[in-house]
Amino acid sequence: MRRSLVPVMIILMLLSSVPILQHAEAQDSEVRVFIVGPEALGLGKKAVYTVTVVGGPAEDGGKWEVKAHVSGPNITEASPTGADIYMETQDSNVFQIEVKAPPIAQHMVLNIEAASHKGAEQARTNETYDIYVVHPINLRATVSNPSNSTLKNVLVDFIVDGELVGTASIEEISPYGEGTARLGWITKSVSPGRHSLTIEIDLDGDGEIDERIGETFLIGSFYSPRGDPGILVIALIVVLVLIILFLLPSTLRKKKKRR
Repeated sequence: MRRSLVPVMIILMLLSSVPILQHAEAQDSEVRVFIVGPEALGLGKKAVYTVTVVGGPAEDGGKWEVKAHVSGPNITEASPTGADIYMETQDSNVFQIEVKAPPIAQHMVLNIEAASHKGAEQARTNETYDIYVVHPINLRATVSNPSNSTLKNVLVDFIVDGELVGTASIEEISPYGEGTARLGWITKSVSPGRHSLTIEIDLDGDGEIDERIGETFLIGSFYSPRGDPGILVIALIVVLVLIILFLLPSTLRKKKKRR
């Protein structure tokens, strides 16, 4: 009879440990990390990533802790790295982490280890965020001023497939002169196939685009054969320069008549 009790006691001991294991797992799982920041960075460029930690003991007046570092095939000159890790403990659950990309194109990962603790209680979790280090697509728009007045603060919007990819400005264009707006378009990929390209030019710098007087130009489309951003650089520059030089004089004349 006593021998039969031994297996029963062992089973009861194992069952009693299950809630403890489940509690530990629940404590870890209740901590969540949210990362906000650009998915792509230019070579050697910096960006700030916002890391928000929620859940766990710190919700009741405790402390939040975050450790962060980047990893990748070649992270020379990048930061923060495992050798120079970012580590911060604070009352606030929102952390601002500056990340610097290496000067080599690659797929990099931002690794986050977060903790929520109060006294002896603590819960931890890990999260990762993919960052693509890419060569920028250098867009350039040359704007000609055929009038005898100076144009100031000319804003040029570059729009691909209906999405604003960036805005560049020309501080001043002298009478009968030219000015160039330059933009480094950072994108992790360009899907293969045809894409629409639009530019908007705020000629008088009033912050508004008036389609009725020609401040919006639908350029047309371009084709990406393999989804490689680098292939598009020359094509986009040539199209923008030629179209703007032809269309801008008529736009200025229409605007002058309205005034």
